[in-house]
Amino acid sequence: MLVSLSIQNFAIIDSCEMELQEGMTALTGETGAGKSILLDALGLVLGDRADANSVKQGAKRAEISACFQPPEQSPVWSWLEEREFDDDNSCILRRIVSREGKSRGYINDRPVSIQTLKTVGQMLIDIHGQHEHQSITRSKVQKQLLDSTLPNKRALDKVSKAFTELEQVKLKLDRLTDETRTNTDRIDMLRFQIQEFEHLKTNREETDSIEARHKQLANSGRLVETGNAIIELLEGDHGAYAQLTQANRQLSKLAALEPEAKSWSDALNTALINCDEASSSLRDYLSSLDIDGEQLEWLDQRLLSLDRLAKKHKVDIKDLCDLCEKLELELETLDFSDADIEKLQQEFQAKQEVYRNACAALHRQRQRAARALGEAVSGSMNTLGMEGGVFECEVHADESKVSAEGWDTIKFVVSPNPGQATGEISKIASGGELSRISLAIQLQTTSYESVNAFIFDEVDSGIGGGVAETVGNFLRQLAENAQVLCVTHLPQVASQAHHHQRVSKSVKNGQTMTGLEDLGQEQRVEEIARMLGGRKITNKTRQHASEMINAAG
Repeated sequence: MLVSLSIQNFAIIDSCEMELQEGMTALTGETGAGKSILLDALGLVLGDRADANSVKQGAKRAEISACFQPPEQSPVWSWLEEREFDDDNSCILRRIVSREGKSRGYINDRPVSIQTLKTVGQMLIDIHGQHEHQSITRSKVQKQLLDSTLPNKRALDKVSKAFTELEQVKLKLDRLTDETRTNTDRIDMLRFQIQEFEHLKTNREETDSIEARHKQLANSGRLVETGNAIIELLEGDHGAYAQLTQANRQLSKLAALEPEAKSWSDALNTALINCDEASSSLRDYLSSLDIDGEQLEWLDQRLLSLDRLAKKHKVDIKDLCDLCEKLELELETLDFSDADIEKLQQEFQAKQEVYRNACAALHRQRQRAARALGEAVSGSMNTLGMEGGVFECEVHADESKVSAEGWDTIKFVVSPNPGQATGEISKIASGGELSRISLAIQLQTTSYESVNAFIFDEVDSGIGGGVAETVGNFLRQLAENAQVLCVTHLPQVASQAHHHQRVSKSVKNGQTMTGLEDLGQEQRVEEIARMLGGRKITNKTRQHASEMINAAG
């Protein structure tokens, strides 16, 4: 609810403090007293456009503050909390307009844009009449109003749940498709590189031994040449074996003269045996040496290919197998199979079917609720000075539309007068008619919780007598569940209020000023009597006014 409104230096208002309570408050006063100025000030703090003319003559700036106390379930609390504006559980909107036309907005003393003020204002209060805040003309609000009349929320919950699940699968499918498309070049490159490895048929055992085998074959000629030379040195006529044999004969002769020569001879015999074994082993090696020129040529080409591949990837030959395994693992990670996408597509189609069924069920419920709402509001219109008027709530299904609220588009259409074609409520209803139609709708949608403060301006335009009394009665009914502020010229409406405030205009020091007064019981009788009888108020008029107030109470 709107708790208070503080106005400083706005238009012809010097300073005004407006305290409001729960229930219905009537705002009355002579024509031109400034009732509309109060609403203009409130509109300003709710995000209306401002200009330098808003500032009172002689003042540097105008300042308007509005203190609200929304219900616990109001979405404004979560909005404030998300932005860390919820200091001390307060909701105070403030607007400052300078003489130069510059404007600043604040929420709980935090600077915000004017658009932000407008966004929050739409969650706090609904102003009906010739005013920007006619939320009933907005398609989103019309859908909320209709949905508030549904017998239960299960159909809405099913659509919301089906939409969430559908979006989750769609997100996975889109991500998988996008990743596959994005990684196509990398996947093609990986496949090409892995094919290079497969073409070479490389394996870890080969890369460990191929260099050693190639080195052996490449040096086989030198091995044979050097081996034969060694054999010649060992076995030749003047080779080591011959020299050792001759030396051993001489030692045998020396042994007859020197007994120690026997050990020397034994050592030479050992050397002869080792020399013979070395020579024999070397011959065996040379005879077993397989000098395969074709294999050497194949190894040359093989080693060259592996070396090129290793240099291409900047690794050592022995690391090629590890690199191949790494590339294969990356490919497995990136290369989503068609089966994965097909599986998600099937799941997406199944979720679509669930969503369509839920939307169709919600559509049928909305159609039934729309007929009932149309009949109820049309009936109320006939008691609100629009005899023969028709209100309809159109529900159009657009199956291509996907949202958490279903695929329906809701449109309020109205024909205020008999024989007049129906049209969109925002285009065909006058300001007073729109206010009264809105009042009738609000009474039929009492579970509408996003806003619980309403202001009705010009709600009594063009009516009187019993219709005016009905309007007042309707407003009082609405005030049982919400705060209602009604600007009115009709005593039949004002007498229905729980509270009454009067706007008056005076001249002080040559300047016109607007003031606000909270009326007590006697003052209220006088104000209702003035509205009934004009300038000359009689006791009979006062008695009539008192009876009207008591009857409403």
